[in-house]
Amino acid sequence: MPHLPRPLALLGLLAISCSGPQPAAPASTPTPPPALTLSAPQSDAERVEDLWINPVHAWATSSLGVLRFSRPAGPFERLKGSPIGGHIVVDDLGVPYIGLDDGVAWMDETGAWRRLSDGALRGGVRALAPQPGGGVWVALSRGLGRIEGGALRSVAPTLRVTDALRATDGALWLATADEGLLRVRGAQAERLGPEHGLCGPGARALAEGAGRVVALCGADGLSIFSEAGGRAYAVKGLSGALKRAQPWGTGVILEVQGGAWLRLRPGPSEGAVIAQPQPAPAPKPAPQPAQQPTSQPTSQPAPQPASQPAPQPTGDLRPRPAPIKLAPATPLGASPFTPPVAQPSAVHFAADASIWYADPGRGLVVVEGARTRRLSARSLRPSERTLLLVDPEGRPLMVVDGAALKREGGVWRPWRISEGRVLSLGLSGTGEVLALTEHEGRLQLWQGLKAWRKLIDRPMFGLDGPARCGQLHATADGAYYAALFWLNEQQKLRGEGLLRLSAEGLQIWEGGLDEPEPGTRALPDSWVNRVLIDRGGALWVATNAGLMRLRGEDSRVFDENDFMDSDAILDIAEDAHGVIWLATLEGLGRLEGDRWVSAAAAGLKGRVDALASAQGILWASAGGALFCQGASGWRRVIEGLGEVRAIRPGHGVLWILSREGLRRFDAPPQCD
Repeated sequence: MPHLPRPLALLGLLAISCSGPQPAAPASTPTPPPALTLSAPQSDAERVEDLWINPVHAWATSSLGVLRFSRPAGPFERLKGSPIGGHIVVDDLGVPYIGLDDGVAWMDETGAWRRLSDGALRGGVRALAPQPGGGVWVALSRGLGRIEGGALRSVAPTLRVTDALRATDGALWLATADEGLLRVRGAQAERLGPEHGLCGPGARALAEGAGRVVALCGADGLSIFSEAGGRAYAVKGLSGALKRAQPWGTGVILEVQGGAWLRLRPGPSEGAVIAQPQPAPAPKPAPQPAQQPTSQPTSQPAPQPASQPAPQPTGDLRPRPAPIKLAPATPLGASPFTPPVAQPSAVHFAADASIWYADPGRGLVVVEGARTRRLSARSLRPSERTLLLVDPEGRPLMVVDGAALKREGGVWRPWRISEGRVLSLGLSGTGEVLALTEHEGRLQLWQGLKAWRKLIDRPMFGLDGPARCGQLHATADGAYYAALFWLNEQQKLRGEGLLRLSAEGLQIWEGGLDEPEPGTRALPDSWVNRVLIDRGGALWVATNAGLMRLRGEDSRVFDENDFMDSDAILDIAEDAHGVIWLATLEGLGRLEGDRWVSAAAAGLKGRVDALASAQGILWASAGGALFCQGASGWRRVIEGLGEVRAIRPGHGVLWILSREGLRRFDAPPQCD
């Protein structure tokens, strides 16, 4: 395959930072310098962990749940309520199953996601393989089982399975740690060991394609099985251990740790790497494991097969020796292979000979014959109220569809706070993470990061499932505020004002009221875009019809009567000098005391979507571009962002949440 240059960003982002003092009043820049060139664009919304391809769909597990791409033309869709990350397979009925760290999840016929995490599943799932007619085999940390009728049934509780594969002929292949390979056909299992062409006493990974099964053993062992028999090879001269292997055409594609790719096929080697056939040892009897009782099924409904599947083993697998049949001893030569993706997070060689690569942060790349195309999830829309937070140590946290996520090792993972749905995250005055959850009709406030401590537990007073919240903000007097929204029957958000929670009670501050409820405040409008607590402890509430400031008991509203460019305030930020900046529907401005002053920077005279302030630098987004204010004034630094919803700087990394997903900027250049 020819080398393909990496295409420019579909969701292009560049990591940026700015330095230098920030003036109280920026200088006008009628002719700003050109925007910086985009490089290394990445989007966490397109971080794919695993792939499954069938003739109808391409399925992927990602940082924002399960993605489904309708072949051949799309579009992408995110399946609501789906688990984050994990290993995915799709059974014969089109039901996706996800192997998680503590169980298995699947989507039922109503589109709802169900989860099983009882008993042996709590130790984690090593691999999944579809059963004929529906359902899945489950390779556990110890043992093998299958899911039927919403329950896990044990088949081989003592077997140490490292990988599982359903071949195109319907056979189940199992790689074990020390008992070779098992090939299961119907109710019979054959054991394939070194005497049958296996590269060691056990195997760690399996792959299938073009009528062949490939197994990996150790750091450099490789076996190829076909109808002609099996043959073991030792791959010499590698720069690292074998990471993945997939058959392709007349050869095998290898991925080696460290980023090297090789293609092995019959013929001379083009370098130091060669796969040398290994001699087969004398055959030995296959072990006969003792009969073990099956486990009792747990209860939970699951998809039922449309037809009767082939007979399946019901107790421990009783492998019988396979006939000894070795393929001819043909050395394999190695040649460099350059995939269109440098470091894919997942690779899938489909039965139709197409190859699918997950390009970290850039979507999927599919190779079909001589055609290579990129499939982007930029049409994927995160939740209307996806919340993004960066804590004082620079760790990004997120809430999507009621689930809290934290980023570890470059991947977003679910974050268990309580049994309930997560409404909001925020920071306390001491920098600890706050979480607002709802569970069984109660609103609960938690504080902590490693060990959560419940601060407030109160009845919800009607705030049930449709409630959505913005970021949580804490004041010095022990009150907590968050923008409140409601999801109506048409799945549209409706602004409900400001939520105030304290040990004394729960209040909702609404907009446009002449006589608010006792103890509450009237807002300019019930649609709250942002909340800010400034350094002096004042509460600022930006709405679609003006800005409210609350200092102690003194309340002040800023709106069109104050000659603002627009009273639709989309975001608010406090700069290093304590100046309050406002992003409005008609431009950027600031408050000097109680006086409105418009910013005269080019590009910031129309709608300004978002603001952020950190380390003396003010950031703004407008017209799909990102601006920063340094010593020489405002400068346009990035293009092509789309509608930005939040800018979150932290520890040299800039996070941007837009309608097209979540993006990050690493190693930022200077603003001036």
